[in-house]
Amino acid sequence: MEGYYSNGPVTIYYELTYNKEVDKPFLLCIHGFLSSSYCYRKFHTYLKDHYNILSVDLPPFGKSSKNQEVNYQYDHMVEWVYGLMNHLSISTFSIVGHSMGGQVALRMASNYPERIQHLFLLAPSAFMEKSALFIRILSLSMKAPTALQSFLKHKGVREILSLCMYDKTLISESIAKNYREPYLHDDIYPCIINLIREREGDLQEKALNDITVPATVIWGEDDQVLPLELGYELIRYLPSSSLITIKKTGHLLPEEQPTFITNIIKQSST
Repeated sequence: MEGYYSNGPVTIYYELTYNKEVDKPFLLCIHGFLSSSYCYRKFHTYLKDHYNILSVDLPPFGKSSKNQEVNYQYDHMVEWVYGLMNHLSISTFSIVGHSMGGQVALRMASNYPERIQHLFLLAPSAFMEKSALFIRILSLSMKAPTALQSFLKHKGVREILSLCMYDKTLISESIAKNYREPYLHDDIYPCIINLIREREGDLQEKALNDITVPATVIWGEDDQVLPLELGYELIRYLPSSSLITIKKTGHLLPEEQPTFITNIIKQSST
C-alpha cells in the first residue's frame, strides 16, 4: 500500500506492507542522504512474513514534498516521521536506518525510547559536526542549486552509486534510473542546499550513552563514505549495542546486502 501523510509544511510519501489479520511487529525503514524508500524495496519482500514494513521518503527526497521554505534539520525529520507513526496508529516499532537515516533513528530512540523496540543501524551517520561555516556561506550562493543540479542530472548519480557500492556490477541501468529520477525535477535542488546549510551535528557522546534501545550496528568493511572505524567508535557509546561487519561491501548496504541484513532482522523477531 502506498500513501501520503501531511504534517505542517511537508507531505511524506510512504509504502506499507501490512496484514491486519496477522499479529506482527512493525519495522520502520529510513533511507540515507540522496536516497529514498526505493533502496528498501527488497526488504518488503524478504521480511513480509515476519514484520509489517513501513518505508518512508524523508522530505525532500523521493516522492515526498519539496518545499523550499522548510528547514530540513534532523529534529524536524524526527517529528515528521513520529507524526506519521501516530497517524497510522503504530504504537511500538523497530527501526532500520541507513546513513543519514541512521542518525534520524538514533534521535527517535533518544526522544521516544518507550516506542522503539530495536534499532538496526546501517553505517549510520555518527560524530559528524554541524555544517562548516564556509559550507553554509557557499550554500547561500544563487548558483549552488544550479551547480548541484548539473552534477546530479547527468553522470552524478551513477558516480555516487559507484562510490557507495563495492560491487559495481550491481549498478544496472534500471537501478541507476530509479535513483536518478527524483533529480530530474528542479524543485528538489534548493531543498538539498537548505538541508546542507542547516545540518546540525550528530548526537554527541552523552546523548548516545543515554539511549536505552538495543541496537545492532551493521557496516561494510569497504565503506568509502563512512569508514568502518566509526562503527567501532559508535558502539563504545551506545549501551546494549553490537557491531556486525560485512566483507567486500560498501556504504549502500540496503542495495548490496539485502539478504544478509534481512536475515539478521528476522533473527531478532524470533
